[in-house]
Amino acid sequence: MTWVNLSGRQLSAGIDVLVGEVLDDTGLAASYLGLEVTETAIVKEGPAGERARAALQDLHDNGVKIAIDDFGTGVSSLAQLQRFPVDIIKVDRSFVQAAEHGSKGAAIAANVVSLAHALGLLAVAEGIESEEQLASMRELDCDLGQGFLFARPVPAAELSDLLIANADARASASRAA
Repeated sequence: MTWVNLSGRQLSAGIDVLVGEVLDDTGLAASYLGLEVTETAIVKEGPAGERARAALQDLHDNGVKIAIDDFGTGVSSLAQLQRFPVDIIKVDRSFVQAAEHGSKGAAIAANVVSLAHALGLLAVAEGIESEEQLASMRELDCDLGQGFLFARPVPAAELSDLLIANADARASASRAA
């Protein structure tokens, strides 16, 4: 699956048409594409916000997955969440980092994960940097995680080598077991 971050400006500028053209040109099935948008990008009022929500709805209706990035840090209300075509809620890294300390951030992370599950959505923890944060997110039954604990960002040219090395390491580990 390929994920792409979009800005609010891109959403209200005909991104649904562009994405459709790229999918047609590349032959990539829409179900293998995910778009990440911040909640502030989709709660914008007025014509730009309406265009953004319509574009997301069109893309979602055609099979593209939609994730709300940095959930809980913006201005949306829970009532607005019902209006958006969403598949994934991403728990902001500030709440993930706070979760290992049992603070208010931990309560927010737990509730965001619970909310995602109650709505039939996946919850993804952002910014996992330690084994303790990973353990905290597992305790909260978070579906997926991302962060430096798993891998650092790499240039596209190096990604293939990294994936091959990881596959080789897994194959070696399974043969040893």
